[in-house]
Amino acid sequence: MKVALYWTGYILFCLFALAAGTVTAYIGSNELVQILLRDALTPGSQNPLPKDELYVLLLGADEQRMPGGKVIEGARGRTDTIQLIRCNFKDNTIGMMQIPRDTEVDVPGHGRGKINSVHVFKGPEATAQVVAQLTGIRPDKVVVVNYETIRTVVDMLGGVEIDVPRNMKYRDRRGDLDINLEKGRQLLNGEQVVGFLRYRRDSDFFRGERQQLFLDALRRKVAQKKLTFAELDRLSRQVSRLVTGNITHEEIVYLGLWAKSVPTTNVKSGRLPVREGRSTNLIPIPDELDQALVESGLKDAPPSAVPSIESESSS
Repeated sequence: MKVALYWTGYILFCLFALAAGTVTAYIGSNELVQILLRDALTPGSQNPLPKDELYVLLLGADEQRMPGGKVIEGARGRTDTIQLIRCNFKDNTIGMMQIPRDTEVDVPGHGRGKINSVHVFKGPEATAQVVAQLTGIRPDKVVVVNYETIRTVVDMLGGVEIDVPRNMKYRDRRGDLDINLEKGRQLLNGEQVVGFLRYRRDSDFFRGERQQLFLDALRRKVAQKKLTFAELDRLSRQVSRLVTGNITHEEIVYLGLWAKSVPTTNVKSGRLPVREGRSTNLIPIPDELDQALVESGLKDAPPSAVPSIESESSS
């Protein structure tokens, strides 16, 4: 049950950004609308975000299951997606670095192991600490999402249209997977999208390809969908209920409002540099970290060297 959910950060941004231009005279019990109305009356005065930048750690948690497939309620699952996101408000840019789930680290209290197990043993804050040790960047906020988030969001948007690249059939009773998708463009509901993303009979490369297909489909749907106030109210409540971590509803709203203004050319993404280790473990490559942080948009590039007057005169 391994699936990368690094694009879920975009999902959150897109969902809440939908409300940015829709609220006019609507006043009700919806907290999202109230936040937007307050900001419209006194722009920026309610903004809880820092002025310069914010680092968000996005964790996609799997489900813990008993033999036979029953979900263990309340149990923390493995974080098979770990994405460190930099929201640079000053430069209006977004940077994202994917940390592979099989990266070998010191698991607090359990010796060496894969980073996706830290959440199971110690929770999201411990995962943030391990990420800080890996990257040198301490996340300001941690967001945890799960499969139910994806199902709910897709169904509330009326499904998403995806061009399925190949026939996909896979059954795993313990994992509660029964995937039966045919090749070709089609409208997928929430359950089908989760199956599309969780399909196991190919490599991580193709999993990444499927994730990108889903992200593109979601963006198209969000751009086309015109939500009524009732739908907006229901959607914002559902997403707030399903997303956990130390980030508030109000902070997510303002992140969405800001993200709407960020052009695609200002979004960078990359991956923590790793090499193959024992079994399926991946070993971090410290010597390549700084360059990867810059390429991922998590760190500013060093200023270009300014030639000295002496070197100019000698030439």
